[in-house]
Amino acid sequence: MPTEKNPFSIQVEDLDFTYSSPDRPKIDALLGMNLSVRDEEFVSLVGPSGCGKTTFLKLLCGLISPDKGKIRIKGLPPLEARQNGRFSVVFQSTALLEWRTVEENIFLPIELHSELKTEHQVLFKDLMKMVGLEDFSNSYPHELSGGMQQKVAIARSLINQPSALFMDEPFGALDLITRGKLNLELQRIWGKIKPSVVFITHSIREACFLSDKIAVMSTSPGRITKIFDVNFERPRSLEIFQESDFISLETNVSKELGNSSIL
Repeated sequence: MPTEKNPFSIQVEDLDFTYSSPDRPKIDALLGMNLSVRDEEFVSLVGPSGCGKTTFLKLLCGLISPDKGKIRIKGLPPLEARQNGRFSVVFQSTALLEWRTVEENIFLPIELHSELKTEHQVLFKDLMKMVGLEDFSNSYPHELSGGMQQKVAIARSLINQPSALFMDEPFGALDLITRGKLNLELQRIWGKIKPSVVFITHSIREACFLSDKIAVMSTSPGRITKIFDVNFERPRSLEIFQESDFISLETNVSKELGNSSIL
């Protein structure tokens, strides 16, 4: 009898992590963290400052190792998943190389891990069209606005066609108007490519707009206290901010976040 396909792209079970050093007290960053993300699911993670969101992302990426628990990305531990190109990461800082053009920046992950092929050239053209930068292939980062640079970073994260995408406050440094536009763009791009997404944000409204689910974390030691389902139809427009169901969800997430901050 054939085995049933695992519907989860990302699985985190009973994760503990403590920061410790000889000259400082131990800090329990995460305790009993659990999260499952299905294939093609967009999950946002919200929580108070210092609750361990970025620590959690580092664990997902294999940059640090948990003290206890298990992480699987498409069935593989983080380091192996990273080596196999199963996931990509987008940070608040775009980390674009100033001396490389947009095209050269986007192809950087391919150059580091494999050989540039015709299929990558085709995908590059599709991604440039998708993010609306087809006329800027030969531009340098300093010639682009902050929003355009973040679009380049998103295109770079997708060039190796990852199964999962981890995003750490990617729009946090942008003004509200640009941020709103990029929320629409990210929704559109994700709708076409559909990687599983773990999206870290301080903005409850952004989480409600983009997500299929919102996971709320408690203050340190971080753990998930509640998961909200987001059932609004896609694609979503910014007018949804005025709808009563959206306002209700935003309020409920905010209340849970307030409760989590004082646990």
